[in-house]
Amino acid sequence: MNLNTAIRIYTLLVNLSCLAVASIEDVRKREVSNNIWKLMVGMCLPAVILYIVKYGDRNTILHYTVSSLLVSSMAIALYLAGLIMGGDAKCIIALSLSNIPGIVGSLPIALLSFMNGAVMTLAVLPLILLWNVYVKLVKGVNLFERYEVSPLVKILCPLVAIKIRYGDIKKHIDVKYALVETMKNGRRVIRLGKLEGSKISSLSDDDYVWAMPLLPFIVFILAGYVVSIRGINLALKIAMKIMSLV
Repeated sequence: MNLNTAIRIYTLLVNLSCLAVASIEDVRKREVSNNIWKLMVGMCLPAVILYIVKYGDRNTILHYTVSSLLVSSMAIALYLAGLIMGGDAKCIIALSLSNIPGIVGSLPIALLSFMNGAVMTLAVLPLILLWNVYVKLVKGVNLFERYEVSPLVKILCPLVAIKIRYGDIKKHIDVKYALVETMKNGRRVIRLGKLEGSKISSLSDDDYVWAMPLLPFIVFILAGYVVSIRGINLALKIAMKIMSLV
């Protein structure tokens, strides 16, 4: 085995191991230790630098630097926008620093892993919709009674959020669930996004609320990484499939 192959295998194994441990923590506690990302970068970055020095050129250095900056900036922007959690952003940044540039085509593997992971989360949407159908038809809960809501929100909300008893989730708000509703002038208003200070004191435990499950996204990033190292771009494949049907 030559040094080139050894470095590639080493970085892949370290990244997979760290992502696996982080995924377990994310599922169990929805909180991942920063030490995992420090370990990942600390073990992989010297190997990446060695690879660049031994086998790279100016274009390799430029590709690694620019892709790391762009992917890290994207992760920070998504976190600030409330679209991903802090641990997810740190995971993406660590991946951008811990992989050999150009190992999977032109797209940075950290970006491709995120994209593939995001596509995989779409598999959860039918389960969310089925839960809301169950709540309406079996539990007899009116999904939008006493809400100020637009027709578009009525379509989107049952696809991304669940109607669930407040008492069942209030201890887990901002950890496993995020409320997507608030009180405004005595009326309940739905906002499809995580709200600050999202507990509503005027609700009883038996009231049903709209809440978005906070998925352990690092699990999906791990799955996306496994798919990505095989050179697969799920988003591109789906887009091409849709285009072929048009």
